[in-house]
Amino acid sequence: MRDWLTAQWEWLATAVFIAVITSTTIGFREGSKGGAIFVSNAASAILAMVIYPFLEKWGYNGPFVGLLGLFCGACGMAMFGVLISLSSQIDKRRVKLAEGLIDRVAPGSGDDKP
Repeated sequence: MRDWLTAQWEWLATAVFIAVITSTTIGFREGSKGGAIFVSNAASAILAMVIYPFLEKWGYNGPFVGLLGLFCGACGMAMFGVLISLSSQIDKRRVKLAEGLIDRVAPGSGDDKP
C-alpha cells in the first residue's frame, strides 16, 4: 500500500486539489455558508480519494485526473446544494414555529399582518 501511495501521490493530490478548488469556487459563487462549504470540500476530497484507486486500476489515471477532480467537485457541490436547501427549510420552519408560539402567548398580536 505504501509503495502504491508513493507512486500515485502526485496524481492523487492533484485530483483532490482540483476537486476542492472546483467545490470552493462554485460554493462562493452560489453564496457561501461556512459549514456547508467545509462539508462540500470534505465530500469532494473524500470522493476523489476513494474513486482514484479504481480508475488507476482500470488504467484511467494520469491525464484523466482533471476530469475526476471536476466530477468530484461537482458531487461536492451537489452536497452543498442539499445542505443549503435543508438550511433554508429549517429557517422557514423555525419562523413558522415562532409565529405559532407568539399567537399562543399573545392571541391577536398577529392580526395586523397584511
